[in-house]
Amino acid sequence: LPRVAPGQFFSHSTAAMLHGMPVPLSLWRDPRIHVAALRPALPPNAVGVVGHRLRAPVVRTTVAGLPASDAVTTWCLLGSTIGIRNLVAAADYLLGPKPKATASQLATAVASWHGHNGAAALRAALPLVRPRVRSPRETLLRLLLADAGLPEPQINYSIYDGYGRFLAESDLVYPEEKVVLEYEGDYHRTDAQQWRKDIARRESLEDAGWRVLRITADDLDRHPDRLLARIRKAMKLFAN
Repeated sequence: LPRVAPGQFFSHSTAAMLHGMPVPLSLWRDPRIHVAALRPALPPNAVGVVGHRLRAPVVRTTVAGLPASDAVTTWCLLGSTIGIRNLVAAADYLLGPKPKATASQLATAVASWHGHNGAAALRAALPLVRPRVRSPRETLLRLLLADAGLPEPQINYSIYDGYGRFLAESDLVYPEEKVVLEYEGDYHRTDAQQWRKDIARRESLEDAGWRVLRITADDLDRHPDRLLARIRKAMKLFAN
């Protein structure tokens, strides 16, 4: 920060991490810092720093007292580096339970990004973005289902029993087939209170006739075909 000149600001993956946006692990492991400047100003030239000379439209802000591109601009800057799936996950985060942007802001930004690096990837990602998604892994699971030709599940769907009593709000749900997809990160296993809560929740759903599929990182990353077969089987069984 002491070396950042007036008009320079953190950008790209560095700004994304400052905003809390999910980015691929390879970017977290990259020790380089991205710093940008708007033309005609020059970016820094130093060891360990990747300089970028940008042109409008770029919006700057401060994050924890640090000059940085704003969240929507940062998402656009990632368009040339992280691929469509990860772009969708990052945008889902921006529209999440604690939103940092709106769908209209993303659409306006994509339209104004024409001619910039990553514009085509942003246009491809935008129709796949959904609000209220709780985690990037849920996004990747939803995209896997879409790529496999499965119908899109409902996101954060509220489930009630036959008497109208609330049972749960679940990550990804097929209401017609009464199938629930729950992605379980490690905290579901390591947090004792969460583990007990998950057991009670699952039993209440199954007692009401729902099929709950618990999905882990291994399912998503190492055995996607096997996971898709499980989901198809559950949907077929519960549709009959």
